[in-house]
Amino acid sequence: MTLGERASSACIGALFGAGIGAALVWLFGVFSQRMGPGRYIGDPLAWILWLAGVLAACGFLMGSQVGSLIGSMLSGLLAFESSDGDLELPTWLALVLALAVAAALVWWLR
Repeated sequence: MTLGERASSACIGALFGAGIGAALVWLFGVFSQRMGPGRYIGDPLAWILWLAGVLAACGFLMGSQVGSLIGSMLSGLLAFESSDGDLELPTWLALVLALAVAAALVWWLR
């Protein structure tokens, strides 16, 4: 992989990272279908620049594979926002997990 390919992947990562950062600022700071009204998140520009920088670094290191990472992040955001909030575990598995947590807590407290 040439340096030009790495640089172009870094630019693509930075561009899409800024867009995903802006989406996260909106979801956490303004309104999310799943979480409701936003809360104070501090400096929104820092979120956008931080995510752009992280994805630019990933693009430089991973090359064209950064597209898969960006796609997975966007797919995860869409799945999170479009879900209805129900726990998607079978009842028997949730019961087994709850019993395991309760047993661990009893064991730890004795």
